Amino acid sequence: MRLTQEYDQVRSVIASNSAASDASAKLLSGREIQAAINDENTLLLEYSLGEQRSFLWAVSHNGVLSFELPKRSVIEEAVLALTRALRPEQRRNVGTLRINAPGDTADVQKLAQRLSEILLSPAARQISSAQRLVIVPDGPLHYVPFSVLPKWSGLVTAAQPVTKTVDQPLVAAYEITVLPSVSFLLAARNRLSTFPAPAKTIAIIANPVFEKEDGRLLGPRKSLAAPQANNEQNRPSANTTLASVFRDLDLESSDTLPRLFSTQREAKIIESLVPRSESFLATGFDANRSVFTSNKLSEYRIIHIATHGFFDSAHPELSGIVLSLYDQQGRQQNGFVQIQDIYELKLNASVVVLSACQTGLGKNVKGEGMTGLPRAFIG
Repeated sequence: MRLTQEYDQVRSVIASNSAASDASAKLLSGREIQAAINDENTLLLEYSLGEQRSFLWAVSHNGVLSFELPKRSVIEEAVLALTRALRPEQRRNVGTLRINAPGDTADVQKLAQRLSEILLSPAARQISSAQRLVIVPDGPLHYVPFSVLPKWSGLVTAAQPVTKTVDQPLVAAYEITVLPSVSFLLAARNRLSTFPAPAKTIAIIANPVFEKEDGRLLGPRKSLAAPQANNEQNRPSANTTLASVFRDLDLESSDTLPRLFSTQREAKIIESLVPRSESFLATGFDANRSVFTSNKLSEYRIIHIATHGFFDSAHPELSGIVLSLYDQQGRQQNGFVQIQDIYELKLNASVVVLSACQTGLGKNVKGEGMTGLPRAFIG
């Protein structure tokens, strides 16, 4: 905690001293932004929320159009309503799991349609002509699941504007990418061009061991020794982090994480899609921190991780995923991978799949966009 506070203080100093450098930083011109859309089938949707009014810019290979949207407070209200409906406070228990109470589907559809009307309908004609959408959100829009918003029908005639949505989520009709900024897109392209493509296809990490009562721990039970000291004394202890994980996962228990049985099947199905020589599979005890932080993953173009995730809203840099907390001898080990660990990885992957709860969350930092697990993986 002390180091975290010192880190926050350093960030504040950097922010206060960076005004001059920000003023001289090169901003992309409209032509440069348009040039970033390097094919006729891609449309960039960039949002900017304001106190009195907001804006949407639709940038294609052929031109730039702007649309006025409602003020920030109206959009925030619509975003909050949808996110609350997607994760209602009232739930019912099923064993050790909790699932959404029934009867929420109609509300979600109605709220999603309302948000789609605000964010997408002004540019429906341009969207209907595209095949790929690159979306740059602003503020609370980082929490919007754009992929599930309903698609608008576009113009029927020149005299008749958009009139209705179609019964189809956006993801069913478009390839969708959400990015922090256009500058980031250009930097990512440049970075990828300097790295050779990995030779192998996919690495899968799934179904870790979280509990000492896990059936995969065979043999006589041994006393669980504390994790051995290493070079990570400054990181939160396993017990402290585990407590935050339970809080964030909204679990009633305070000493175990439930096993994710379906992730084993998930991993096996994915592995079966490619030749064995092109894949790497780490499950159970092998789905551990040592494997994740090794150079092994740098050999693969796709990385798929299926486990528990957790998000720390106060200090997003402490967010992460949980891998095996026990080894084959039943000894406790550090299984937490946090954002700072991910930044230190040397990955060449073009796709990283985070099949875990709360991995889409983050903290919106002015000038940086959404900071969270996805941002750590993409640079």
